[in-house]
Amino acid sequence: MLKILVLFDTLNVVGGRPIAGASAREYQLNRELTEQGHDVRFMLGDVGCSGGWAGWPWRSYLMHYDTVYEQPQRMVEVLDGWSPDMVVATDGYAILMYGRWLADRVGARLVYEMHDDEPQLLRSLGGTDGDVDWSAVVQRAAVQASDLVVTLSPVEAELVRVGGFPPERLHWSPMGVDLAEQKESGPCLDEPVLAFVGNLYYEPNARAATALVERILPALRERGTADPRALIIGRIPDELRRELSRPGVTVTGLVPSVAEALVPATMGVAPIDAGSGMKSKILDYLAAGLPVVCSTHAAAGYPVDDLPLHIADDPARFADHVVRLWRDPAAMVEMGHRGREVAEHRYGWDSIARVVGDVYRRIRDLPPAGGVVPGDLAPRLRHRPYWQVELEAKDAWAFPRVVTAETYGLCVDGQVSVRGYA
Repeated sequence: MLKILVLFDTLNVVGGRPIAGASAREYQLNRELTEQGHDVRFMLGDVGCSGGWAGWPWRSYLMHYDTVYEQPQRMVEVLDGWSPDMVVATDGYAILMYGRWLADRVGARLVYEMHDDEPQLLRSLGGTDGDVDWSAVVQRAAVQASDLVVTLSPVEAELVRVGGFPPERLHWSPMGVDLAEQKESGPCLDEPVLAFVGNLYYEPNARAATALVERILPALRERGTADPRALIIGRIPDELRRELSRPGVTVTGLVPSVAEALVPATMGVAPIDAGSGMKSKILDYLAAGLPVVCSTHAAAGYPVDDLPLHIADDPARFADHVVRLWRDPAAMVEMGHRGREVAEHRYGWDSIARVVGDVYRRIRDLPPAGGVVPGDLAPRLRHRPYWQVELEAKDAWAFPRVVTAETYGLCVDGQVSVRGYA
């Protein structure tokens, strides 16, 4: 049995449910690891909590972000003698500001789950050269400070390998999909409904949804497609909802079940023009048995030669793919079946978690890699991560904080208590 501590934040957890790719991965992967007999615990940075985390199948700690960043010794205090084998973090800042320190303090191996190539993400979003360069410094330092780096696609794995990180401490683990939750509904053939799934507070998703409504739907009408519709599923800022709301567009907001929300869809689309990493929405579409039209960015990280994807980056060509599919219902159904088969054979969480567990055991049994945080970097880490700045600007802190700098939350067997430090 492994003892695994996951460092995460509450921002992308609403009502106890993960609403973005990174949070969904950590929840699903670690739920499966728990079912496979491992002792998993979550340490959550409280940036606004809507409740619901009490239903998670593991012990969780909720800490104020100021405490996490400024007084990391309190993380050891709340663990109360429990010593994990692995400390897992998904953010370079977390690795450098407290992850490496915490892992050393409790005798654990430090795992960097590198979900994106952050410099590439910032560059694709039009970030300044200074911001991109600083992000690259943080990412390289986080990699070198870790005992194991897990990437979600071979693209990021190759980036880490070329940077000189030991290959025996590098592992590529894809995103997965909950096959029990995501049933195969198949394409609805009543009318052309293009579904887009995503957290619309995330800029690449907001841009993609806007492109769908403002460029792709008009291109479909120009090609004679009668009454094409867009179905946009996911948490969304009020201003963007108002901008996208128009005839032929349904904006659901956050939904209890993505699987149920996709039932009226004819196909899944992802006209993403920025970002990096592996897009979990593609797996949602494949598992639902929907044909998929997506951009090169959206398909990154997937073995596109083996997947039933239609790929186009220009809105006109994107619309051409949609029209060809819509005019061939049998092809849409067949493409959907093939996608579901791929999801079942390659992307079930059970098999992904078993491989990750084996990798964790191997790294646990190796000597520490000797990673350190460069001393000259520490003073510069007072800059906040770009994602905190971006989401604060969008008023994404939608829920009140539960704890203060002097208290922490503890959830055991579904019972939540707020406690003071010793």
